[in-house]
Amino acid sequence: MIIADQHVPDMNGTEFLIQSREIVPNAVRIIMTGSTHIEDIITNINLGHIYEFISKPWKNEHIQITVNRCIEYYNISHHNRQLIQEIQQHTYHLQEQDLTIGLLNERIKENTLQIIRMLTGLISSHELYYHAHHGQTVAVMVRALAAKMELTEERIKPLVVAALLHDIGKIGLPPQCLTTHPDLLDAEDYEMYKSHVKRGVDHILAIRDFEREAEIILQHHERFDGSGFPLGLSGSDITIEAQILQICDLYHNLVYGLYPDELEAKAQGQKPYLAEMELAKRQADAIALIHRRASWFYPEVIKVFYKLAQSGKCAPLQVGIAGVEDEEKFTQKTANDQEKHEHLPDEESLKGIKSIFIPEIRIGMQSAQDIYTFSSKLVLQKGMIIDQSKLVTLKNYFQQNLLPTHIACYKQ
Repeated sequence: MIIADQHVPDMNGTEFLIQSREIVPNAVRIIMTGSTHIEDIITNINLGHIYEFISKPWKNEHIQITVNRCIEYYNISHHNRQLIQEIQQHTYHLQEQDLTIGLLNERIKENTLQIIRMLTGLISSHELYYHAHHGQTVAVMVRALAAKMELTEERIKPLVVAALLHDIGKIGLPPQCLTTHPDLLDAEDYEMYKSHVKRGVDHILAIRDFEREAEIILQHHERFDGSGFPLGLSGSDITIEAQILQICDLYHNLVYGLYPDELEAKAQGQKPYLAEMELAKRQADAIALIHRRASWFYPEVIKVFYKLAQSGKCAPLQVGIAGVEDEEKFTQKTANDQEKHEHLPDEESLKGIKSIFIPEIRIGMQSAQDIYTFSSKLVLQKGMIIDQSKLVTLKNYFQQNLLPTHIACYKQ
C-alpha cells in the first residue's frame, strides 16, 4: 500500500504514484489532497491508478477504515490475479482472444465503478445539510420508483448513477446557496445556485461513456409545466428518468434537509435528531406540497410515486401517505385539507417498520425491503432473516460505500 500527499517537493503525489507502478505495479495507491476540482480528481485517478481519494482535512477513524478497506481490496486482487494466471495457463491456446477481451471489459467496468464510488464519497463529505446521505438515499428511491414504472434495467442503471452524482456541481458553492431555500436567495445567489446543474454536467462528461447520466442530471430541475431550469423544457421534452430523479430529489430535500434551528445546533457541535413522529409529519408535509406542485411532474410519474409511498416498498417513502386508502382519493383532497396534515400517519402505521443504521444491524433482524448496491446488485431480499453470513455481506458492502447508510427492518 502506498499513501501519497498530492503536494510534495519536486513532484506531485500523482506523478510519484505513476512512477511507483514501475517498482510495485500491484500496490494499492491512496492520494491525499485538499483539492475539490473534479476534473483534476478524475485525471489523477486514471493516470495514477489510484484506488482511494482522501479529502483534507480528514478524521483518524476515516483513515483507519480506508486502510482496512485497501488491505482487503489488495488481498482480493492478489487472489484474483492468481486465479487469472491459472485460467490463462489452462486455456491460453483455445481462448486467448476471448479472455483478453473479457479482461479489458472487466477493467473498464472496474475503473468506472471506482470513479463512481470515489465521487459519491466526495459528494457525501460535502453533504452537511441533511439528516441522511442525500445522493445515496435518492438513489434508493429512484430505483424503487423506476422499477414500479417498469423501466428496463438498461434505463435504471444510468438513472441510479445520476442520482448518486446529481449534486456534484454544488461542490464549491457558497454555504448560503446550500442552506437557504432557492426562493429566498437574492438574484445573484439564485443564479449561482442554478449554475450547479451545468457545472455538474461538465464534471460528468469528463467521464467516458456517461452521456446518458449527464442528460438526466442536466434535466433534473426541469418541470413538466416549463417553469424549471436551466433550459426551460416542458412536457415530453423531459426524459422520464429526469422526472423520476426530480420528484425523489425534492421529496428527500423536504423531509431530510436540516431546518435553520438544526443547522444552528449542528454548527455548535450537536447532532440533530429526527424523531419518528417528526419524520412522519415532514413526510406528510412533503407529500402535500408535491400534490400542490403536481403541474411540475408527468401525471404518470406522480401517480406511481403516490402508489409507491402507499405500498411501503421503499423505506424512505414508506410512511409518506400511510393511512390513505388510495391515490385517487388522495389527489382529490384540497390544499387546505393537506395544510391541516389530515394525512399524517397514525401511530399504528409506524409500528411495523424501522429504519436501521447498517452498523447497528443484528443477527435475527428481518429485512423489510429489497436491498440493492448502487451498482444495482441485489444483496438481500425483502423478508429474509439476517444471519451471520448476510450480516457480514451487508457490512462489507457498507464499508465500501456501496450501500445506503440505513435499511428498513421489521421491528422485533
